[in-house]
Amino acid sequence: MAHDDERDNAEPEWYGEAIGPRFLDKLLLAIIDAHSEPSNAPASDAQRRRHRLRAAKEALLGETSPEGRPAVSDDEILRWIGCQHYKDLANRNARLLMKMSAGKKPRSARKLVDEAAVVFKLTDSDQERIRKKFTSQKDKWLNDAKYHDDIPETIEFQSLESIREILGRNGIAMKLREVPNRPS
Repeated sequence: MAHDDERDNAEPEWYGEAIGPRFLDKLLLAIIDAHSEPSNAPASDAQRRRHRLRAAKEALLGETSPEGRPAVSDDEILRWIGCQHYKDLANRNARLLMKMSAGKKPRSARKLVDEAAVVFKLTDSDQERIRKKFTSQKDKWLNDAKYHDDIPETIEFQSLESIREILGRNGIAMKLREVPNRPS
């Protein structure tokens, strides 16, 4: 299936611990990225990175992981939907405060999940699961959109930079990727 191939070939996102790869995965991927291997294999770069990460974790921890994985976590999708819903509410309230017409009303949970399905390439069953989760946890994701300050991600990245410096002094290179802004 094309959908499964896209999901299997997806590059892991570099968001904070709450919604992205675990800290150890980020650390190992930074080391892997600094030590490229010949790309004579037919696999994509993302597939080679995942294979090398899986091999490193197995060698270091004895941990094995399944071959495929979701391209994004439910929390990442729910956070995106919460941000979109919060923007809708903020726009409506700002218009009301300025004594302007209310404009269009905020998008429904169904409409937001339909839009998330396009952004995150969700299946029908994924959409239904996400819709139920968002409806039951709406306040949680609205609060996250209002109050998240990126401090955990900043601390995590600073830790990775410190580790890179220590490893560099011992001849082990790391290549940290740019950390993108939260999805808007």
